[in-house]
Amino acid sequence: MRNVVRGLVVWALCSTQLGCGQEDPSPSHVEPAIEAVASSSAPLSTNDVGVIAPEGGCPAFAPTVWIHMDNEDSRQSSYVSDWVGATQVNGSGNTTFTFCRVDGNKFKALSTSASPLSNFALLKLGASCPAGAAEFSRYFDNEDRDNMNSNSNSANIWPNIQGRDTTLTFCLFTGATTPASSLPILEFDYGVFATPYFRFGKGAGVIFTDDEDTRNANAYTVAYDFQWAAKAIVTEGGNTTLYTARAAYVYCGDNTCNAEEGERSCPSDCTVCGNGICGPRETASSCADDCGWCGDGVCSNSEDSRTCGSDCARCGDFACNGGETPQSCPLDCRNCNDLTSSPDGLIPTCPGPNG
Repeated sequence: MRNVVRGLVVWALCSTQLGCGQEDPSPSHVEPAIEAVASSSAPLSTNDVGVIAPEGGCPAFAPTVWIHMDNEDSRQSSYVSDWVGATQVNGSGNTTFTFCRVDGNKFKALSTSASPLSNFALLKLGASCPAGAAEFSRYFDNEDRDNMNSNSNSANIWPNIQGRDTTLTFCLFTGATTPASSLPILEFDYGVFATPYFRFGKGAGVIFTDDEDTRNANAYTVAYDFQWAAKAIVTEGGNTTLYTARAAYVYCGDNTCNAEEGERSCPSDCTVCGNGICGPRETASSCADDCGWCGDGVCSNSEDSRTCGSDCARCGDFACNGGETPQSCPLDCRNCNDLTSSPDGLIPTCPGPNG
């Protein structure tokens, strides 16, 4: 029990960035056997996953899962940059990941085939990955001396493992026969692991962990067919780079006319003047080209002086229409007694008694 309490104290120190990972006269890491005593109040579901928590933390309906890694102490170079959500690297160069537990079945592949533009990964927190996702794992060789690894307890982070070192397991989404048009709306801001080229995000970031220097034992477990996709998101080697993306998702009102939307289904995003459709937000005055009619007082692109003289009449178009008269526009509305020649060189004549 002392070790469990000690783990909680370590976490408190880590969260205030008071130097997790600095050398301590007494061992402070929590061994897996001790961790297993703790239990979690978070509901466990078969396909649960962890999304990267936003800076403000997880909402109550998405329980928090955190994993603190004691990185290399000597000449430490761990860092985070740009959007990484609530992920932190403290002054001692140690990394705290924070995830929100959600139903993994909400997630689908975003393309029909694997691509750096659409592949993404989530932390695995259930017995199996959601349908269509492939599992891979990264083993982090953490600091050897006076290791201060800690987490929100083993039942909560399972199937991820942490003792003196850490194994994170991910669910990788690549291609699917029927892909989703975007990441799902979860009612809170969140992130995923994805390449810097991911086109379904609205902000990218980097988490770099400086792993143990002495006899480094970093390892990677991934099926051959998914190697390139996984390692483009979570790298292999003596240190580890994890690429992140802030989720962007499609919804009516996001100011982008997406593939699943149209002017009638989502006028707030897809109203375009000039496309021939009079959308719900358009009027004859705001878009005469789509919503105008002959007689509305606006000469639209589909009208001219001959097809709609009431809207498009102009003096000099050789058509006497609209409000033109022989007095206001004699060029178009000639008096039949006018001896001035017409454009064809003939002298206008008055109609006879029979017209």
